[in-house]
Amino acid sequence: MYWRLESFLKAQESRLGATTGAPGEICALRLSQVRPIPAGVLNDDYHLTCDALVRGLQVRFAPDAIAREEMPMQLRGEFERRARVAAGTWQTTLSHLALLDPRRGWVALTFGSHRVLRSLVVPPLLPLLAVACASLARDSRLARALLVGQFAVYGAAALGFVVDSRGTLRHCSWSSRTPRPWLGRHGY
Repeated sequence: MYWRLESFLKAQESRLGATTGAPGEICALRLSQVRPIPAGVLNDDYHLTCDALVRGLQVRFAPDAIAREEMPMQLRGEFERRARVAAGTWQTTLSHLALLDPRRGWVALTFGSHRVLRSLVVPPLLPLLAVACASLARDSRLARALLVGQFAVYGAAALGFVVDSRGTLRHCSWSSRTPRPWLGRHGY
């Protein structure tokens, strides 16, 4: 479900010449356009994408690309990867806020909506949503439904985290059609 939404968003962004992210497992770059990644960058793929956009390059998406990625055997490894990705998203987004400049056109809109709002603004608002729903739940069915839904999602996440106290996941791999962005001066 997540990849379908991401692929849809990237396809729409690509139509505008403003794809704002590239998954590292299937990212193609023109060697002549790659600059060294600064020390300390946590998400090199996202950094490279933002760096290209800041320099006025286009990032495109190839919807037929297929990636196969091995998943970690241990829950701890997956948690550490997700934590690194989340921290790196904040790091790179905050260091590329120049992409919000309205003179960048669609890039500013897609970066603002897909990256800034979704990654930096919405998550801190979730506890406020729970408090607001709790305060309105007595008088509003919608507020009760939202509150129940929010706690159901949090509960499912907590249950998934503690169910296997050994932290072991079954060996599996992920195979999916994923976006394959590439960089170009004049999109093609």
